[in-house]
Amino acid sequence: MTTTTRRLMCTLLLGAGTLLPALAFAESHTDTGAPGIRKDMIASIGDAGGKLIELADATPAKKYAWRPNKQTRSVAEVYMHVVMTNYMLPGIVGVQSPVAIDMKTFEKSTTDKAQIVQMLKDSFAFGKSAIDQQSDDHLNDPV
Repeated sequence: MTTTTRRLMCTLLLGAGTLLPALAFAESHTDTGAPGIRKDMIASIGDAGGKLIELADATPAKKYAWRPNKQTRSVAEVYMHVVMTNYMLPGIVGVQSPVAIDMKTFEKSTTDKAQIVQMLKDSFAFGKSAIDQQSDDHLNDPV
């Protein structure tokens, strides 16, 4: 065996020895208990939701009314749009929203930071729960 081959094998073994435990750790800490596509969807919702909630929480309350121009949504309206969507999308798989939503007024219904952050948390929790209630077969059905 040449020196170059030995170095390559050592590098591969060291890389595998470092990467595999990290992957196993990551997998063990993202397990939702749901199998198949549900697991992936719940993990994706949790990841996106966590990041958006963190952003909403870090945004100063006085910035919630800010908008770049008259034609775009304000920061609060963007967050409320996400909340509305989180409650409405599970309807595609037959899960009824626990929140009554008037699509014409919902996005502008509040600019209160604390209320919006809580609504984001609740809506993402609802989304994860709605997906967890479905079977993988049902989630694979064409819509």
